[in-house]
Amino acid sequence: DAIITHEPASSLPVSYPAEIAAALAPNLVCERSRAVEEWSRSIAEASGRQTLAFLSNLTNQIFSDCSMEVREEGEPQSAAETLSSKHGACRDVAVLFIDACRAQGLAARFVSGYSIHGPPEITEQELHAWAEVYLPGAGWRGYDPSLGLATSDGHVPLVSAPSYGLAAPTTGSFRGTGAQSGMSYSIRLETDEVENRA
Repeated sequence: DAIITHEPASSLPVSYPAEIAAALAPNLVCERSRAVEEWSRSIAEASGRQTLAFLSNLTNQIFSDCSMEVREEGEPQSAAETLSSKHGACRDVAVLFIDACRAQGLAARFVSGYSIHGPPEITEQELHAWAEVYLPGAGWRGYDPSLGLATSDGHVPLVSAPSYGLAAPTTGSFRGTGAQSGMSYSIRLETDEVENRA
């Protein structure tokens, strides 16, 4: 739940206050896929054009419609491709969520980090992706369509940006023949357990 302090942002399509609209502009640019726009509009209408209901329903719709896959490398699929295929990695459904939000005038951005909510068969920590939406009065609110939930203390964001490319964990290039590149890593997460004492 969130309190939206700017009334025109409580219903869709969203309108932001002039003083923050320019700062949010990079987070409003989308691919303009007709299929994604129509799909987003249908969810908005089913949500009574209410912003918070739309965000919740969009998260749940992607979670229930899309089968998740693990794809360690590569750019995300386009929002239209994920909508059509109904499957993808966490970064793919995050991009779909972002474009569906932007089609309704909601500023949304890509987030990369870690989540403790992975399925039990995953024993190693991998980077995870989700989205954040800007709501006046509430700030940036996280939604994880690959898990079907709003983010909380179980998500640890490392970077957020208007596009996936600006949030990529590594970038680079090399030139020459016979050149190779590789990367290895090890991640260890620890939590401190605190006992409640009366």
